[in-house]
Amino acid sequence: MITTVCVLFCFALAPEQIPPARQLTFCRGYEPVQWHPGNPRWQKIQIDRNNRRYERLCKSKKKR
Repeated sequence: MITTVCVLFCFALAPEQIPPARQLTFCRGYEPVQWHPGNPRWQKIQIDRNNRRYERLCKSKKKR
């Protein structure tokens, strides 16, 4: 149930940037790099989700 809510919420936020198959990719304190078809970096983000490499492939969020 939590996953369903997250999927709907994420898809509503950025349906153009995040395709349904990869919309559960997140960064803690970072934004995912903009997805486009054939982007190998997105695959690395999923694989190295909890590693520093994952953060390096994400854009920093502006702190307010």
